[in-house]
Amino acid sequence: MKRYRRKIDKKRRNLYLIIVLLLVCMGAGYASLRDTISVGGNTSIDGNTWSIYLTNVAPTANNNYTPFAAPTITDNTSISFNINLSEPNEIYEFSIQVINNGSLDAKLSEFSITPIEGTLANYIEYTVKYSDGSNINIGDKLLYNTNKTLVVRVRYKVNSYENLLHNDQSLNLGFNLKYVQDI
Repeated sequence: MKRYRRKIDKKRRNLYLIIVLLLVCMGAGYASLRDTISVGGNTSIDGNTWSIYLTNVAPTANNNYTPFAAPTITDNTSISFNINLSEPNEIYEFSIQVINNGSLDAKLSEFSITPIEGTLANYIEYTVKYSDGSNINIGDKLLYNTNKTLVVRVRYKVNSYENLLHNDQSLNLGFNLKYVQDI
């Protein structure tokens, strides 16, 4: 009887061991399938290059405000600026180019702008659009060796001195673009 029980315990132990090993192998296989690769900046892949960046910041003809400092480009894909609008209908507007200098087509995977919250939204209009006035959308394509011009516009929407904000308000505005390879 003891010998029979030992034989069953040994079979049960081996079965548990096989189940545990199968679970470990399945987990490792799943983890290896879930790996992702992110490519940013300037990279060469099998003779192809990835080079998308912001450049050529310039005020537009609609601009009637001069900032204390020019907009700052960070990491080639983000821009920030600080302005202090104080007159009714004052506008700060500038254009900026997004350039795909690589050999791969790209598409926009993320686009965000600093939101204007609270009562300031009643006074400030902030937009980032293409130079033709169309909206920027996730999935927009940027073909290789091409560029697109964006227009950033901040306007003090108040049309009379009676409706001005009574306290100085400081806004740090910016936007961020993230492109991925268009497959």
